Amino acid sequence: MSLRDDEVGEAIHNTMDSSSTKVGSGVDCHATAAAVSRNDSLDSTLPQSPAQPLESASPYKAPDDYKFHCFGKRVFSETIIDRGSNTRCTFFDEAWNPLEVKITYDFAQRAIEKPSVLPLMLEISRRFFDDLGYLRCDFYLQENVILHIGELTFTPGGGVLPISPREFDKTLGELWEIAR
Repeated sequence: MSLRDDEVGEAIHNTMDSSSTKVGSGVDCHATAAAVSRNDSLDSTLPQSPAQPLESASPYKAPDDYKFHCFGKRVFSETIIDRGSNTRCTFFDEAWNPLEVKITYDFAQRAIEKPSVLPLMLEISRRFFDDLGYLRCDFYLQENVILHIGELTFTPGGGVLPISPREFDKTLGELWEIAR
């Protein structure tokens, strides 16, 4: 499924609000007032990045975290549920088939429902990827609504997280080589 540019743009825009990201707002935009004063290339406009405090519908439950690992046209998703209490994770292929893979957390003991916005999250992840070799794009989702794009990273866990089974780790490495 390919989404129109305006649909993807609207989804990205709706998850981001720069109004709360000014220096001194208490939001970590990775550029503080001290960093601005030490670096001439940074100015007061830099913290206008797409970040805002995450608000959960439930005061004690973090939203589910969907991490999309992009290797060219191949994408795997890692879904983290019940963060903060009994954190569990399940890996999926693009068709939402669960994979017996573990990176950080134990496997989820319950089935994780395929989100209705999966095609949109895949499309956004691919747009951010743009032939980089590898990119992980994180989304926070609650009640099938994308709350935020949480993080874009080239080296999750510094690139040293143990992956099991070892064969899947090797497969990911091969995909990275092919995508570069």
